Amino acid sequence: FFGSGKSHFLKILAYLLENREVAGKTALDYFIDDAKVHDQKTLANMKLAASIPNEVMLFNIDSKAKNGNKSQKDAILNVFLQVFNEQLGLFGADFWIADLERDLIAQGKYDEFQSKFKELDRQNRDWLDARNAYAFLKGTIRDALVEIGFMSESDADGFIDQLKKEYPISVESFAKLVNKHIETQGKNYHMAFLVDEVGPVSYTHLTLPTICSV
Repeated sequence: FFGSGKSHFLKILAYLLENREVAGKTALDYFIDDAKVHDQKTLANMKLAASIPNEVMLFNIDSKAKNGNKSQKDAILNVFLQVFNEQLGLFGADFWIADLERDLIAQGKYDEFQSKFKELDRQNRDWLDARNAYAFLKGTIRDALVEIGFMSESDADGFIDQLKKEYPISVESFAKLVNKHIETQGKNYHMAFLVDEVGPVSYTHLTLPTICSV
């Protein structure tokens, strides 16, 4: 119900799961020191949740979704992929570019690519600052990929042409991508998507729990 505190609860939950430090004090300690929770079982569960490595992605899906895309079938899935990419430091606005960065990182070429891009860019910009304008920098991106030996000229041309196409996405491919990341983390690592403003008005094609944990 409007005004019942769902968003506030979700934010507090995010802080607790990651046990974030705020003003020199962990989120859990705020509850313990101020005796905010009197039920010992609940407090024990909070301590347990805070004791394991949790990576939390808290976001408002309405503010993340691109204008005009909210009624599309894959609207929610697209936002999840965008947020996941951004969490990893990848480009969130275009999935093709994010995949390129992912592949460069996997092959140990990302730093070399960034250096070469800056060298070739007319304004000598860092990649992370310039990538928002990638649509106007396709030639520079192509040349950088070729010069560092990451792609042949024909493959680089193919990648640039691919940027014009719609990115294929499915729940299965997204799940595999997330699982691949999880497998690179510690044994007891957990990832949680905490999503605010998922409602039937804006997203008519899919309903989703407020919290998704993997």
